[in-house]
Amino acid sequence: MSAIRITQSVGLSGVNNPADVKAIQTALNKLLKLLPSINALVVDGRLGSRPENSKKVAAIKQFQSKVVGMVRPDGKIDPNGRTHKKINEKLIIKSHQLRFKLPLASSNVQELTESDFLSVAKTLNCKVAAIKAVAEVESSGDAFLPNGKPKVLYEAHIFSRFTNHQYDSSHPSVSSRSWNRSLYVGGALEYKRLEKAMELDATEALKSTSWGRFQIMGFNFRAAGFASVEAFVKQCLIRKGSS
Repeated sequence: MSAIRITQSVGLSGVNNPADVKAIQTALNKLLKLLPSINALVVDGRLGSRPENSKKVAAIKQFQSKVVGMVRPDGKIDPNGRTHKKINEKLIIKSHQLRFKLPLASSNVQELTESDFLSVAKTLNCKVAAIKAVAEVESSGDAFLPNGKPKVLYEAHIFSRFTNHQYDSSHPSVSSRSWNRSLYVGGALEYKRLEKAMELDATEALKSTSWGRFQIMGFNFRAAGFASVEAFVKQCLIRKGSS
């Protein structure tokens, strides 16, 4: 589902045209992972005789509070207003997430050779030993896990910053305002944390993860020569020792 269009206001004191209400109900159902205390809404185009007690209005208010960041949510969505725009922003992100999947590690791998290290050392004007030392500290000198995937470390405090702290309360295991060592689980289990964060915002989750032999942070994708973090991640997964 991509961006939605509504013609008139929906929610408390709204016009509540049935087609517009259905569009909002459907959209919020697509974004339920952002609303931890809300169950799936019935898509019926109605708010009921007492909208102030409606589960649909409660969902609007929680979205406004948790995602939009409104201190005093009003339970009303105006066409092209702040809440409507944020819903569409999240729907577009959701659509993008559904298209991007973490690729499987390739069996067609390529190990770094001594000449590779020499070439990079010349480019950086440093010693080969310095480069190898960084690899040893960051990943014990091996880019990949036993299951063939690159070593990763997901950083909850980076994700929190990139997503304006909106998931700190609802998803504390993957979004933390400050660095917290206790959140690390290590090894292949870091992918579980990454995947959970990707359900919220795939692109920012990939940027918030360090990858491969040198544990390059995803947000450095441009410095690494890629147009997007997704392209960077795909390359990490198909060339052993390249990241």
